[in-house]
Amino acid sequence: MKKSYIFIFILVLFVGFNAKAQTCTPDPAHALTPGIFPDSATNFLPGTVNVPYVQNITVTVPVDTQVVPFPFPAVPFDSIHMVSMTGLPPGLSSMCSPGICTWNGGTSGCSGISGTPTTAGTYPLTIMVNAYLGGATTPIPQTISYYKIIIAPAVGIAENTVFTFDVKQNMPNPFSGKTTVRFTVPGEEKVKFCVYSMLGKIIMERKIDAAKGENEIDVDGKNLAGGMYFYTLEYKGKTVTRRMMVSNY
Repeated sequence: MKKSYIFIFILVLFVGFNAKAQTCTPDPAHALTPGIFPDSATNFLPGTVNVPYVQNITVTVPVDTQVVPFPFPAVPFDSIHMVSMTGLPPGLSSMCSPGICTWNGGTSGCSGISGTPTTAGTYPLTIMVNAYLGGATTPIPQTISYYKIIIAPAVGIAENTVFTFDVKQNMPNPFSGKTTVRFTVPGEEKVKFCVYSMLGKIIMERKIDAAKGENEIDVDGKNLAGGMYFYTLEYKGKTVTRRMMVSNY
């Protein structure tokens, strides 16, 4: 229960593990509203290969949080610290302000991602953070995996690109909520996506109108029991099988 109550506020940290030369400035319009701007529903701006990319983010940490439901008192939010971030598209880097990537309770800061992307694709971000509450020295770790950056191919080459049938490993993996399966196909075609239990029982089945090039499938695992599953993607009689792990925590 503790994690579920503080999770929404830990989202404010998510960008900028490596401090770079670029700078950022918090948006004063969001200085009094705890959260992250843009939020997870809006997500990050898309980019294009070989075109400079900039994403600015304002973060505001609350003064306290309700760890245990009312009538128990709220617990002071000491700070949130960024531990690591993975998944940025090649060519992009991140920074945060303050540069130590720590935000104290009741303060605003900012993060930024910039650079020139070199490879097209959809890049889910995985961010590890530690929250410090009520003067405790032991952090409460969290993993944030709701954000992604989509990089489009460079203008003028997309139609000439040759794609093969390929299925990537789902990301994140293991997962407890939602995960994404990315795949490419040579041309427009219906594909069949299935998820199986370890005993071979079909848990999920979809038929998808795939577009030429890269596609993605979002898988909701909130109703799946923890454990190992298999997923398959079938395209024109060819089938690729991979494993995914559901971790209920």
